[in-house]
Amino acid sequence: MKKIFSLMLLSFALLSCRSSSGRSALDAASFSDGTWTYLVYYNSDPSVLRFVINKCRSTTEIDAVVSEGKDLNKAKALCNGEVSTPARSDLKEAIASQISNISFDDILNSKMNRSNYLTNEVASIQSQIDRLNTEISALDASSSKKHSLQDDHDLKAKTLQDLLKQQAELNAALAAAKSQASMKALKDLDLIDTLRLIGKGQESANLAADIFISMLADKDKIYKLDVNKNRILVKAIQNFDAICRNDTRTFESGEIDQGVERMTYTCMKGGLVSFTSITCPLPGYERVSGACVFTGKGLALANITASHSGICAVTKGKAVTCWGKAGSFPLNYIATSAVKPAGFGRLPETSPKLGGIGLGGTGTPIAQMLGNSVIGADHAMCSLDSSNKINRCWPELNSAPINTDAFTSVQSGYAHYCGLTADKTVKCWGENSFNQMSVPFLSNVTALSAAGQSTCALTSDGKVNCWGTMMGNLNQSLANSPADMKKAIAISTGAMHACAIMDDNSVRCWGENEYGQTTVPSDLGGVRSVVAGRFQTCAITMSKDLRCWGKDNSSAAFADAPKLQNVTRIFIGNLGVNICAKTLDDKVSCWGTLQYGVSTDNRNAIEYSVTPPANLGKVDDIVISSVGYICARMSSGGLTCWGNVDGMGSIPAIFQN
Repeated sequence: MKKIFSLMLLSFALLSCRSSSGRSALDAASFSDGTWTYLVYYNSDPSVLRFVINKCRSTTEIDAVVSEGKDLNKAKALCNGEVSTPARSDLKEAIASQISNISFDDILNSKMNRSNYLTNEVASIQSQIDRLNTEISALDASSSKKHSLQDDHDLKAKTLQDLLKQQAELNAALAAAKSQASMKALKDLDLIDTLRLIGKGQESANLAADIFISMLADKDKIYKLDVNKNRILVKAIQNFDAICRNDTRTFESGEIDQGVERMTYTCMKGGLVSFTSITCPLPGYERVSGACVFTGKGLALANITASHSGICAVTKGKAVTCWGKAGSFPLNYIATSAVKPAGFGRLPETSPKLGGIGLGGTGTPIAQMLGNSVIGADHAMCSLDSSNKINRCWPELNSAPINTDAFTSVQSGYAHYCGLTADKTVKCWGENSFNQMSVPFLSNVTALSAAGQSTCALTSDGKVNCWGTMMGNLNQSLANSPADMKKAIAISTGAMHACAIMDDNSVRCWGENEYGQTTVPSDLGGVRSVVAGRFQTCAITMSKDLRCWGKDNSSAAFADAPKLQNVTRIFIGNLGVNICAKTLDDKVSCWGTLQYGVSTDNRNAIEYSVTPPANLGKVDDIVISSVGYICARMSSGGLTCWGNVDGMGSIPAIFQN
């Protein structure tokens, strides 16, 4: 793909900057956009250990010093109009975010590859069916082999019809997306494939960013960046806002939240910055080896939620904190209206505004947010206050009801939310490309359930109403529930299918049935609860047994549901690819997908285990990210996490505080 190829070129270009002695020639970097000159270097003072970005008006003298590339100290003295000081991790995330912003062509090529794969599969199965037809026609009608071959033929014919259906839907959606040049439409086609592509791009982006950062941490020389050839690095550097300005803010003191750090500083003469202290304001973070890292130390949690690549929580002191995969949501995000990574250079609301985007949306970093609870979507997060009103959403979401309605329930999908108000009506906000906000006229709503691009509501008369489209399928909606469905008492919405419990405690499911997830077992009987996952549906029977149907463990990359009794609760992940259950004696079991980032040929797969620690203890809640990172909020308020920790730096495979 073009983007991945460009990453390889970037990595090669950065490595080629090394001198013959092995020492980096990229000891400092500089570029000019015609009006401003930027100078980037590393401050290795043990009390600082940060990068410094100097910004100044371009002059002939500065350009000459930079072009010569021999006198870094002179360049510093000449170019000090504005100064910002990102940590190593902040600059890396800014670069990685720029690189991994996948293009329309990248997404389109991925979907075309999926279409080609389906075409080949259709041809292969059709060939097998033709061969079976030939063999069957040559056998006597009473032959036992003929019956066996006929069964094989019928099974393959069903598979063929399913593939043809997928192929037709994908090709129709591709044609529409290409004609509209719609990035959103392409991303939501075959969601799992899109997430794999994003994950692959992120890994390559992190590698390239690491190379650049490591080389830049040397000293004395200046490497001049080309604003056209090095656009990724240039944009990343330009994202950081100044905290000190030469002369205009000399000797002014202040405080700034940057990334996951809080810095108290004084602006000195010449645009220099003096740090009084650098601390870690997010609960659960500590300063280790000159950087703020998540250790979970001292965390006492009241609420916890998951997103695509990480976790957010509210402490018992009502402070919000987040952790997870570096460079991915929720640790940072690229806002729809700008390219600045979240939390980079955002001053507290009481300080002078110098621009930037905070982790808590425009105006407030996470480190300064208070909430009663947080609710995560795959690519968004909202916090509620003590009266159950939405007080923040990040990134900023379309039509978010900030400080207006008090909700009795809030449910989230891929990038949208729906809330149930006190007067039993429904309000939705966020992404609306697939009619997620197109709420039908409803009253007396008693329950909501959302996932993917769909939401379902249950009314007091037992009717189920759904809207939005099935994730990855632009032509189908869960609104097409069974016509003969009787009075429902509970609902569960998945990305591709939904299930309801009837007033006789039986289960009805509808939607995508590729893995048999909507085929309710005939011997199921009554159930207490049901959850619709991505590949499976699971229920707690009236006798408190766990029953699941759908995909089995025919693949090494999938763990089947265990046989459990006395089950008290089922927990399901954002995409529904992983599921956990808790029993009466506080034992926890998890199952589902065991790989993330699997390509069609099984390359670049990230394997992980979903088996909980043996000494887990008493659990109050469990949340599961889309990439398979699982965290349990303990009854003590503590935290235990396991699962897919790829890209999470120092966070161990099994974490307990």
